[in-house]
Amino acid sequence: MFLIVPLVLTLFYQIQSSLIVFAPPLLAPDAHIEIGVDAASVGIITSLIYLTSVLSAYFAGRLLTKISPKSLSHFCILLSSIGILIMSIPNPYIICLGALIIGLGYGPITPASSAILNEITPDRIRALIFSIKQSGVPIGGAVAGILVPGIILISNWKATIFLISFLGLVLISISFFINFKVEKNTNLDKKTNFKSPIIYVLQDKKLRELGFSSFTYSGMQMCLGSYLVLTLIQKYDFNLEKAGYFLSVAMIAGIVARPMAGIISDKISNARLVLAYMGIVMSLCSGLIFFIGDLNIFFLTIFCAIFGASAVGWNGVYLSEVARIAENKMAGAATGACLSMTYLGVVVLPIIFFLSYIVFRKYEISFLLLSIITLTRAILFLKR
Repeated sequence: MFLIVPLVLTLFYQIQSSLIVFAPPLLAPDAHIEIGVDAASVGIITSLIYLTSVLSAYFAGRLLTKISPKSLSHFCILLSSIGILIMSIPNPYIICLGALIIGLGYGPITPASSAILNEITPDRIRALIFSIKQSGVPIGGAVAGILVPGIILISNWKATIFLISFLGLVLISISFFINFKVEKNTNLDKKTNFKSPIIYVLQDKKLRELGFSSFTYSGMQMCLGSYLVLTLIQKYDFNLEKAGYFLSVAMIAGIVARPMAGIISDKISNARLVLAYMGIVMSLCSGLIFFIGDLNIFFLTIFCAIFGASAVGWNGVYLSEVARIAENKMAGAATGACLSMTYLGVVVLPIIFFLSYIVFRKYEISFLLLSIITLTRAILFLKR
């Protein structure tokens, strides 16, 4: 029972943060005319968000020496809420500024929530608890997919931004009055204040391996979300509604897979093995994009579910393993450093995917390249 309140609270932290991050692409079709840019420019906004997330996630460990993880979570949500509120001003430069501010708030939210849970979570259920918390990311995306179009339909894109920002303030207000004992023990030892988190990660073979693997896994996850719909529409002549359905299948499968992967990892006490097979499966799915045009709706649904479960469902197991390997007082710093590598993958691999498409003009070749990159990292988990 002592885990329920912190777990629910950190889950809502993740949901709200992800809602803010997933909102801009859904706002773009309605907002771009007033802003005066092409709707495709929203890709720049996503890149800017994750660019500053890399930096802020890296410094999360040091921030946790100054304030408690709960207070840091509040600050992050406030910062992201301000960032998206700024984006209600229809000026491209101001919107880019808002995206950078969102990223500054988004980066440390996972290290902070991991620090809240790490010291109070028993090892036997660690992967499950962290996977449930990380389910907030795809849940936030699903909430955005429902909330944003719905509010735009009855009002406009600016009103949608105001509501999303207001929800962040409501969450902070409610959680401010919720107390739990862990807060007294989650600040990092001040002696580690000047120790570089990235050096700590790179010096540990297992943490280094996790960080580099998350670079490729996160890139695969982002490319699935960004390019599956385009591939189905432009390569296989699906309409938007049909292509959107298959993307939804992939995301829902990812939501279900996160706690399931955590349960399996706890049961066999081998997170590396779980991460290895999830990496292999997502790599195979990415390579098989060549053949999905011949599948009927039933088998394509199964394919997308498997792709989504593997490419979206790994995060909780990954973060729980980072927290397990790191010393308790370094969990926040190690998580932040590893996440900076994760977010860097979100920035870099979609660029590689796009450049490959520019050269070959085929989405399936770009997915194949991504498959090879990810598979090389996944296989390393099988080595003792």
